[in-house]
Amino acid sequence: MRILLTGASSFTGSVLANGLVAAGHEVHAALRGPDGGYDGVRGNRVASLSTKVTAHFGVSHATGSLARLIAEVRPHALLVHAHPMDGFKNADYPLLAAVGEMSDRIPEQMDALVDGGGTHVVYSGSYYEPSSGLGTFRHAAVSPYGLSKAMVYELFRLHAEQRGLGMRKFVIPNPFGPGEDGRFGNYLARVWAEGDVPVIQTPNYVRDNIPVQELVARYVRYVAHLDVAPPELRPSGYIETQGEFARRMAREIGARLGRRLDVDQREDAPHPEPLVIANDGSRSAEFGELESAYWDAYAEGFFS
Repeated sequence: MRILLTGASSFTGSVLANGLVAAGHEVHAALRGPDGGYDGVRGNRVASLSTKVTAHFGVSHATGSLARLIAEVRPHALLVHAHPMDGFKNADYPLLAAVGEMSDRIPEQMDALVDGGGTHVVYSGSYYEPSSGLGTFRHAAVSPYGLSKAMVYELFRLHAEQRGLGMRKFVIPNPFGPGEDGRFGNYLARVWAEGDVPVIQTPNYVRDNIPVQELVARYVRYVAHLDVAPPELRPSGYIETQGEFARRMAREIGARLGRRLDVDQREDAPHPEPLVIANDGSRSAEFGELESAYWDAYAEGFFS
């Protein structure tokens, strides 16, 4: 299948692009920045893209460049993985600006997809959106970021379905793995690598932490069967408290390093998020047999 993926410079986006290529798809990656304009962790991700991924630089949802690229590539499916992420954890996340950046050109993008013979749009959702899983407030958005994701999805769905396109949604919980940054797992690994003890401020908050390899395997399988795939898929990893997940990570990484890794668990600090945020709990049939390899890759990626 010929695929056009946006957001390939993100942690999950870069791994998705490589996973789709490995599954035999023709993958075109739309990258907002210029060629050579990425550095640091994001630069490493762009550099890690398979040579079989065709990268297109200077392309964004906010301009006509994405519609023009859709017309040029003529993909069978448009995979919408990009979304403004600056300050996504903050209460003052710029919701309206993010929605505008992602949605202003949707009609012309959908027209270009139809004109080129495309059949499906796959949107990367977030379990921070309303009605997104097993959370204690699952019918409300967890944050302005989550609300912006839901609003953009509904706009894509409106314009896709008006044109007879299949609309699919893949809801992402909290991925962890080599190459991540700014997330809970990364915080734990970084502090341990520095020889210190991480402090768990919200040990009783339940979250859904999924190995990025499991996430990619589920996504690739979903994309491969779009004609018969359910409208939404909500994969899960470890649904447990952050204290339990931190101790799990300490055991798994510590065993591979031959070191004792400790955590400092505090009473739950005041936190604006719900006590429970999780997807529906489904794992792939292969999760158990691949679980050890997931932790091997994590230990190697952060501590080699």
